[in-house]
Amino acid sequence: MQRVRRRHYTNDFKAQAIALAESSGSAKAARQLDMSVKTLGNWLDASRAGRPLSSPQRKPVSEVESELAQLPQIAPKKHTAPWWHSGWRRR
Repeated sequence: MQRVRRRHYTNDFKAQAIALAESSGSAKAARQLDMSVKTLGNWLDASRAGRPLSSPQRKPVSEVESELAQLPQIAPKKHTAPWWHSGWRRR
């Protein structure tokens, strides 16, 4: 099975796709643009709700790693064996 590459769309393309979907319908517009109906539907929902069409920019990995390093380290919970493995016997 071949892996499908994730597509990246510009905000201008998204705006034009939304305009086309509103005029001719989302299924027809998605077929014309060779894209998923669900993706186009998500864009339509976001535009109608007033949400931005693109996600906020992600931080580079180095910034995230530095923030994680500043967090307090939590000691892992010490594993304790159940009573039947601890040598304790029922009498």
